[in-house]
Amino acid sequence: PMKWVGYIFVPVVLIWVITAIITGGSDLNSETTEIPDALKSKPNIVMIMCDALRADHLGSYGYVKAHTPVMDELADNGIRFHEAYAQSSWTKPGTATLFTAKYPSGHKTFLKPDILPDDVVTIAEVLDDAGYYTVGFPNNINISPSFNFGQGFDEYTYLAPDYFFGANESTNKLTYYSILRKIREGFLVKSKHPQHYYQEAKVVNEYVAEYLERRGTKDRFFLYLHYMEPHDPFFKHPFNGVGYARVSMPNPDPSWADEFRNAYDQEITYMDQRIGELFEMLK
Repeated sequence: PMKWVGYIFVPVVLIWVITAIITGGSDLNSETTEIPDALKSKPNIVMIMCDALRADHLGSYGYVKAHTPVMDELADNGIRFHEAYAQSSWTKPGTATLFTAKYPSGHKTFLKPDILPDDVVTIAEVLDDAGYYTVGFPNNINISPSFNFGQGFDEYTYLAPDYFFGANESTNKLTYYSILRKIREGFLVKSKHPQHYYQEAKVVNEYVAEYLERRGTKDRFFLYLHYMEPHDPFFKHPFNGVGYARVSMPNPDPSWADEFRNAYDQEITYMDQRIGELFEMLK
């Protein structure tokens, strides 16, 4: 039997969904590692970041244009916060605060080049010390292992996008790559595809499935995963190559607002469906 307990934290521009899955006993085969006695009655813990998801675009907060039954049910059956405040408006310092419970002035990770200091203690380190197997699938370059966000994780796999021109993560940080990318996106190619910016939710779920198949019953695990659908660019669904990205439209005319908003809502609905698939897989 399983009992679901949900917690929804709603900052200004991000929403994080933390789900605890309390499981019954599992049959452990001869290849598994025995779960420590102290953890046998404890839950597995799944932390989900829905990057750049606005609270006011969820049904549980009264919005009707985006269809979000999975997250709405989680809110209904869990703990939903009416007021919560992000410690930053962007990914790196916001996630550093989420991982460490420190203000940006405490973890000192608030500029593009900043690296999460070794001397801060992360939630992954605390749970790892308690005997949990800690697994993370970050989906945003700002919290990749390059910036030490894998601190405390037994596995921390950055889901890098498919970079243009055969580039890699190191090349992505260079100025000339950014210039070439803007030229490509702004003038040469009109169609856009999510994998050139991030790995879509379907891919995230595939990584989770692989982990669960490989050792999900062997551990009490802490699992962090990261969905990017509500983040720029905003793609129409079903995917047809139409997307709106800052790199090609840095200063859009206000007349585009409704078009952007509709695409944003479609992204949220798509992500909600993938979260539903994740929950079914965990069950």
